[in-house]
Amino acid sequence: TNKQTRQPINRKKKEEKQINNNYFGFGQNGELFTAQHATLVLFTSNFIGIVFARTLHYQFYVWYFHTLPFLLFNVNLHLILKLVILFAIEWAFNVFPSTFISSLILQICHYILLISLIFTPLKNAYRQFD
Repeated sequence: TNKQTRQPINRKKKEEKQINNNYFGFGQNGELFTAQHATLVLFTSNFIGIVFARTLHYQFYVWYFHTLPFLLFNVNLHLILKLVILFAIEWAFNVFPSTFISSLILQICHYILLISLIFTPLKNAYRQFD
């Protein structure tokens, strides 16, 4: 009798696990997105919006300045170049009124980061679901 009561519970848990995996669109082998991958997707989406905005106001910097270190340290660039890009973007937004040079540097830094995000392979995007 003990075995009979345990068996349906185990089947039910397996069925629930399978339904949850399929419902949320995760991998067929019970894989889940890692928190790092989900964060990278959201921050990259926000960054693409900034890169292709028609105009950039100083207030926009607040929308994405905190995401820049995360984005920069998830791409395959040299550490010095990552720091240069980070400080160049900071400098470009602190020039008031904006000049041709500050706008050019900002756009170049944005495009370097965007191209790096496109060509950097994903690492540890999934983890095994237990």
